[in-house]
Amino acid sequence: MKLVPYKELAPSFWSPYLVNGDDSGLDDADKQAALDWITGLGYSTPVDSEAYGVGKFNGMLYDLAEYTFLQNEEPADEGENLMYKIAHGINN
Repeated sequence: MKLVPYKELAPSFWSPYLVNGDDSGLDDADKQAALDWITGLGYSTPVDSEAYGVGKFNGMLYDLAEYTFLQNEEPADEGENLMYKIAHGINN
């Protein structure tokens, strides 16, 4: 079984929670927003995050991180995540 990496952009302040399970820096609303984002992607939890820079997420500017997910198989429509397409200027 081959694991395929996928990368998605989201606020960097979620990184300790999403990657390491440390929610000490988040209020309940931020924690729920991170959980909603992960649930909406349909991936497992990220295995890593890397600084990306400032960009838009849900219409607001944030310091973003690029989160890496490992999946067993490719999704039906590669690059399907709308936020990733917007952040990378992909128009299709």
